[in-house]
Amino acid sequence: MEFSDAGLEPFGEELLQIAIPTDLSLKSPLVFRMVRQLAAHGCLPPGGSPQAELVLDEALTNAMVHGNRLQRSKKVRVRLFADQAQWGAIIEDEGEGFSPQDLPRPEELEATLGEAGRGIMLMNSYVDRLQYSARGNRLMLVRHRQAEPEAAEAAAPSVPSYEEPPAGAGTVWLRQEGDVALAELLCERLAEETLEDVRATLGEALKASRALVLDMHRVGYVSSRAIGLLVGLHKLASERGSILILAALQGFVSGVLAAVNLDRLFQICPDREQAMAKARGYLEERA
Repeated sequence: MEFSDAGLEPFGEELLQIAIPTDLSLKSPLVFRMVRQLAAHGCLPPGGSPQAELVLDEALTNAMVHGNRLQRSKKVRVRLFADQAQWGAIIEDEGEGFSPQDLPRPEELEATLGEAGRGIMLMNSYVDRLQYSARGNRLMLVRHRQAEPEAAEAAAPSVPSYEEPPAGAGTVWLRQEGDVALAELLCERLAEETLEDVRATLGEALKASRALVLDMHRVGYVSSRAIGLLVGLHKLASERGSILILAALQGFVSGVLAAVNLDRLFQICPDREQAMAKARGYLEERA
């Protein structure tokens, strides 16, 4: 990552140019449109790429939330382009910008807990070039063309043969197993359309129990705001002297958490059974 105005210009063929109001409801449709354009021009696999989707989501979220401070009167300007070797995007907000000194050090655990810096770590882990203007309100992402899905995307996740949730269970199937609350996410995408239901249900579960196992074996994609939700749940558990354990993460989700150092923050188990045993052990130690 660097801060410089030099070379912060489009290259190759322009695929999209648009300006939108600062409205988070407009963000996901624009991300999907950008991913479709990149896939149609051979810059991404035909089915798209969750890594590219997440990076574009994070860039737009930063522009709206941290740049424009969610002021709808301010615009976010987006340009998407590509040449024979790589694709790029420029996202510009109308905020005051920021400087490198405003960012936490990525090696510090505190950097994973705050909003500032975590998204930049995530973007930097995927793109080949991450450059901000000297003022900090204009971002350029550059990534080489990717014709095939990444290994974590191509590998079919193993699906455990658990009991099927009851009809009408919604986004989260929550039940109590002894002193441990078990929450199974029933959505394939933990993103804007599912976040509020998940936030409310899991927040109440943490307040009512000293151990919560979050089974995520169905979840193949997490948005940038979903990562913030998981961090918030971890903070709540810590404040209450409780434990939150994530179980059965798919490859893409594991990779995202590792990219922003959250794999060293969360308690993570490979499957539900090990997570439940760990939660019961935690409670026994504190009995």
